[in-house]
Amino acid sequence: MKRVLAAVGILLLIIGISVYTLVDMQRSIDKISGDTAAVRTLAEREGAAAVRQSCEQLMEEWNGMEPRFLLYVRHDHLDNIMEHLSELPAYCQEDDRSGLFSTLDAALRMMEHLKESITPSFRTLL
Repeated sequence: MKRVLAAVGILLLIIGISVYTLVDMQRSIDKISGDTAAVRTLAEREGAAAVRQSCEQLMEEWNGMEPRFLLYVRHDHLDNIMEHLSELPAYCQEDDRSGLFSTLDAALRMMEHLKESITPSFRTLL
C-alpha cells in the first residue's frame, strides 16, 4: 500500500511540475510576444531610429527569460529567436525599417511556433 501511495505522490508531483512549467512558458512567451508586437507598432508610428531603446529592452527581457526556457525547450529553437532579437538594435541604429519589420515578424512567428510546440496537443504528442 505504501508503494502505491508513493507512486501516486510521485505521479502527482510530476504532473504538478509539468503544468507549472507549461503555464510559465505560455505566460512568458505571451508577454514577450506582446512586447515584440508593441515594438513593431511603435516602429510603424515613429520610425526605426526611435525604437532603439525599446529593442534593447526587448533583448534584455529575452535574456532574463532565456535561462528558464533552456530548461524546457531545445536550444536551437531559442538560438534562432535570440539571433533575430539581437539584430534589432543594429536595424534601429541604421534606421532600416524593412529589416527591422522583417526581423520582428520573423521573431514573432518563431515565438508563436515555440508556444505551439510546447503546448500539449494530439499533434505534438504523436
